[in-house]
Amino acid sequence: MSLKRVQQRGRWSLVVQCASVHARSHVAVDIVSIGREKKEKKEKKEKKGKKDKKDKKVKKSRKDRAEGDDAGTGAPEADASLGPQQITANLMIGSALNVATTAMAISPSTAVKVAACRNYEGEDAIDKKRGEKMSLVQRFRSNLNDFKHRNDFSFSWGIIPPQQVDALVHSPRIPKRRVRPLLDDKPVHTMMGPDSEYDQTYLDIASCRTVSTYPTRSSDGIRDGDPVCDRYQVQVFNKRCLVALADGCNWGDRPRLAALRATGALIASLSEHQGTFRLLSDVIKCLLKGFEDAHVAVCTGEEEIWNIGSTTLVGGVLLQLEPTDADADDSKGAAPPQWAFVCCSVGDCKVFRWNAAKWEIQDVTAGNRQNLTDAKDPGGRLGPYLDEGAPDLRNLNVFYTECQPNDMILLMSDGVHDNLDPQQLGLHPADMLPDGLPGATWQEAAELDANRTEAAKTAFQCNFLKDNIFQPLVELDWSKHLSPQTVTNAVIKYCIKLTRPSRKWMEDHPDLPLPHDYEQYPGKLDHTTCVCLKIKSPG
Repeated sequence: MSLKRVQQRGRWSLVVQCASVHARSHVAVDIVSIGREKKEKKEKKEKKGKKDKKDKKVKKSRKDRAEGDDAGTGAPEADASLGPQQITANLMIGSALNVATTAMAISPSTAVKVAACRNYEGEDAIDKKRGEKMSLVQRFRSNLNDFKHRNDFSFSWGIIPPQQVDALVHSPRIPKRRVRPLLDDKPVHTMMGPDSEYDQTYLDIASCRTVSTYPTRSSDGIRDGDPVCDRYQVQVFNKRCLVALADGCNWGDRPRLAALRATGALIASLSEHQGTFRLLSDVIKCLLKGFEDAHVAVCTGEEEIWNIGSTTLVGGVLLQLEPTDADADDSKGAAPPQWAFVCCSVGDCKVFRWNAAKWEIQDVTAGNRQNLTDAKDPGGRLGPYLDEGAPDLRNLNVFYTECQPNDMILLMSDGVHDNLDPQQLGLHPADMLPDGLPGATWQEAAELDANRTEAAKTAFQCNFLKDNIFQPLVELDWSKHLSPQTVTNAVIKYCIKLTRPSRKWMEDHPDLPLPHDYEQYPGKLDHTTCVCLKIKSPG
């Protein structure tokens, strides 16, 4: 960490630089002095003192003034009635959590302007004008003097309301379990992308792949929807894994950059503070803080906030749990779960768990999509979307599932799980087992009984994923365990094959919209990402 004080064109700056193993950030705190002009009365007295050297009183006054000037040279004037004010800057942008503490004596007329930016493509930038346009930075600037330096991740930007944070941290779905400490805080492998449409795989632990199922309809060979706006990042540690998946909303560079920044900021935050995990509630706190950092990271780099894209985001931690006292005493009972996946989600990315022992699929994020019939509504997003650049946190929630060795955790963008939806496959509410759903259309079914419709869709997706992805892979070779790579590629290949009729029709009819007929043209064209993690056996 380095600290230097420089003066440029009459402006004093305290520049703090902090670098860690996992990330680098730069935070600049500009102290702009406003009331540093000398009083006209004082200037007249000084001139008069220089001219009238023979007058003893003037000489004495001049001497006193000279002593006072020497004592105050090089620093702005401070209000004696106010006293020194300690300004503590605890700015956390992406991975820059708890980066610096600075103190300086200033007068009441001093205006403090904070500009911070994290560019995850390797370039540093200063967001100079957002302080006037974004309520988040305005609130941060106005309350700067009230922030206290802390050595944990409890510092908050105030993006998520405190009541919502408290409710999620103490959610009844999160048990009071202790987390097994991390043996080594250095990652053994990191994957981020996509860099191509091929998979990225690390041993038998993690695999990621992203493709686009959109057609190529233009004469210049450019594919619809490019560039791909899905982004993923995975950090593998000894007995732990951090993962994030973002799906930029709409097309273009803005949502792609928003997804890139969101995944980078979340993983950086989790990596920086995972050493503080003691209870599962600590993991939830850090996840929520990481989502706030992700939103701030998205909202940087542009002078106008409405030029910034938005993104959905799901991120979590696969970790080991400490056994409870009751488990240790119950020698006859089944072995307690020693692994857990804890995650936070905003938007419509989903997480599924493959239970290897029971041959079952669980929708870990069941209920996170609030709009059951409109795939265009993700239910929430990070980045400027609501008034004054606030994020849409309608469906922000935390989720938890216990795991066993050989289980798998699958993170999917909606380009995957929408292709598991019975509505997208051309099925009707009456086709749902065991007794069908009320209503002739899916819209009517959701209006008549939303809970039942949601449960039916969730059950269908889990069974479809098991019957059409996992079971065929298991039957191919009973002697081998499923690998993350085979599962990831099987999921992506399924989505490509399902959407082939739609893609071909649109390439053959470039000037016409796709017919609204899911029976003939099933599935949804989209950016499509699957990330698969496998829980390893002991040793």
